[in-house]
Amino acid sequence: MKNFKTFVKEETKTIKVGEDCVGADNAHYGLIQDRKVIAVGTKEEMLSAAEQQGGRVWVTTKQVGDVVEAKGDGANVKAAKERIKRERNADAKKFDRILDRASIADAKVRAELSKPKS
Repeated sequence: MKNFKTFVKEETKTIKVGEDCVGADNAHYGLIQDRKVIAVGTKEEMLSAAEQQGGRVWVTTKQVGDVVEAKGDGANVKAAKERIKRERNADAKKFDRILDRASIADAKVRAELSKPKS
C-alpha cells in the first residue's frame, strides 16, 4: 500500500497560473522548463508532455522561447505594479459609484422627510 505522500505525488497534477495572465484574454497552457516556455497547447497536451519531458504546466500569455519568471531585482516588478494600479483604479471607480448611489438615496430620503405633512 502506498503512503499518502506518494499517492498525492503520483495522482495530482498542478498547473501554475502566471502573473502575466491574470485578467488577460489571450492566456493559454504552456510547458515550462528552466523558466522558459518550450511548448504551448491544450491542457491535456501540456500535461502529457510534462509527464514525458518533465517540466511544469503553466497558464501564461508567453510564447515558445520566452522566459516566464526572471531572476533578479526587477523580475516582474513592473508588470505587478501595473496590475496593482489597474486593480486599485477599478476598485476606486466601483467604490465611487457605490458612494454616489448612497448619496443620491440619502438626498431623496432627506427630501421626503423635509416635506411638510399635509
